[in-house]
Amino acid sequence: MSAAGHYVLPALIFKRKRIKLDLMPGAPPESVMYVSDNGYRHEKNWPVRNTGRNNMQLQTAGLIGTVYYKGATIDRALKAFQMFGIMPVNTGVFTQVDCAPSTVIDIAINKEAALSAT
Repeated sequence: MSAAGHYVLPALIFKRKRIKLDLMPGAPPESVMYVSDNGYRHEKNWPVRNTGRNNMQLQTAGLIGTVYYKGATIDRALKAFQMFGIMPVNTGVFTQVDCAPSTVIDIAINKEAALSAT
């Protein structure tokens, strides 16, 4: 969901050379389809755990369409905006500590200072 409260439609990326519209049945309307040589899958063990599921590409858009509509509800959006203090505005959701710089930055600065001092 965007900060304006609009749900962003999914972009489906398939591992293949050419676009095949037969892969899109069941996808949310106005979803976008892309193809890629590697499919941008970061999980190498996915085929091993899903053995026996042939033609998974043909089912992907329908599966995404099913879960997209269950997850993209007004109720969830309102709860998310309330949780992060966006609507209604709640300045007490985050404290100064939440907005403080990371201690990793302090470590890096201290190392640079120590190196320059020698």
